Amino acid sequence: MDNIHIAKVYAEALLGLGVEQNKLEQYEDELITLTNSIVKDESVFTFFVSPKISKQDKLKVVEGLRNTFSENIVSFVGLLVKNERVIYIKDVL
Repeated sequence: MDNIHIAKVYAEALLGLGVEQNKLEQYEDELITLTNSIVKDESVFTFFVSPKISKQDKLKVVEGLRNTFSENIVSFVGLLVKNERVIYIKDVL
């Protein structure tokens, strides 16, 4: 699967959830904010894509986002971490 296809699968899943829960705009705003935080800070992005850092450590950081972002956005990012797809987060937008 190419990068665009992988990102599209995740984007469509989040889009469907946003429409279903009537929170599409909220999820879009949160995802943009979170993606900008991850992608623009090279050390944060490197942390999330590094194979040297365990998934468990990455998930602990994601869990810390619960104070700032909705449950579904945190779960979405957690899924990207579990599936080793965080590298595609900017393509999801």
